[in-house]
Amino acid sequence: MVTKKINKVILGHSLPATIYVLVYTLYTVTFSFHLGLNLIRLSYVVFYAMSVWYFFRSFGYWNKSSFIRALTMMFGLVMTYCAFLLLDRSPRLMHDITPLSYTLLYVASILPIYVFYYFGRRKMLTVVWFQIIAILFCLNAYALYYENQLAIMDKLLIDEGAIQTNNSGYIIVSLLPLIAFFNKRVSTQYVGIVLILISTIMCFKRGAVIIGVIAVTYYFYNMVKMPSTSRKLIVLVFGAASAVFLYMYLDNLFLTNDYFYQRVMLTYEGDSSGRDGLFGKIWVYILENESVVELLLGGGAAATVELFGIEAHNDWLEFAIDFGMLGIVLYVFYWVTSYKYFRYAKKRLPESIVMAMGMVLLMNFVRSFFSMSFIDMTFMSSSIIGYTMSCVDTFKHEGELIC
Repeated sequence: MVTKKINKVILGHSLPATIYVLVYTLYTVTFSFHLGLNLIRLSYVVFYAMSVWYFFRSFGYWNKSSFIRALTMMFGLVMTYCAFLLLDRSPRLMHDITPLSYTLLYVASILPIYVFYYFGRRKMLTVVWFQIIAILFCLNAYALYYENQLAIMDKLLIDEGAIQTNNSGYIIVSLLPLIAFFNKRVSTQYVGIVLILISTIMCFKRGAVIIGVIAVTYYFYNMVKMPSTSRKLIVLVFGAASAVFLYMYLDNLFLTNDYFYQRVMLTYEGDSSGRDGLFGKIWVYILENESVVELLLGGGAAATVELFGIEAHNDWLEFAIDFGMLGIVLYVFYWVTSYKYFRYAKKRLPESIVMAMGMVLLMNFVRSFFSMSFIDMTFMSSSIIGYTMSCVDTFKHEGELIC
């Protein structure tokens, strides 16, 4: 009975969406575990081909979605500037990043939003589908964590003092909004929260831990606000148990892991991994060195990298340098539109959709101030943004929602 239900959900009308996620999973797994260059290339090409195909299909909803219009204006500006970057034929921006790989970072970050928006509007996605497919999302996160961890171990063999931060922390923490889709299985939600937070902490990525804590705080705040007394009691019991478990884990990690101890102490002392100095340099450049044209239109895609040798680690400063005030205005418009969609959802859509939307938007908005959010959105975040935004537009135009 259960097997038939699963097959109906993932192989029925949702089959294109399931195939899309499977292809992405095939790529991440083959890439992370080095399972053959030809297979990696094949899955890579198929994934991007599907992304581009559904990207253009989503434009059928252009006139019916202010979100798609806001996203496209921002993404269109970025791609226009990236086109000039590619024509410039600069061999390398920094480290192993080329103009093409830089452009593909934006493409990989944003195109899945369009894809899942289209799937949502075509009623290929449901909350149950996300519950089942969450297994693949977790597999993707683990595969990328494993690949990064192998790279760290290789560095430690050469230098015992090498940095042990695993950059997949943002990928793992982006799984958190998925717990909203398990709103009828409270125990599953709390087990998920604990496992995701522990896995994020193990990456030693402070920014990922911060947005994880903020997302969980948002979750608990909304649970406590619910009118049901029994629901509040369940939240308090499970929340307290989860907090105790996390405290014991952190206490043990603090005492037994020198690198974790070092990261905690540096954070306590106000260390920001050089961001304060970088932000200061960028502000000085904006205020003293930019011409009027650069101030209004920016210095071009990847101008920040070319000027300072590193990304700004702040979307707003990065866009100010690269795309000028034009980019900032369009980025503000994107976030204002997203917030309007969230307010609409709060009044009319089911709890699970609203919670997932609130968590993913809050996490990516906060991240934009101390990391790269728009260019480095995870596949999981993009999928939830696309789906929840499609739910709002579906309800607006059809007056009902199949979730």
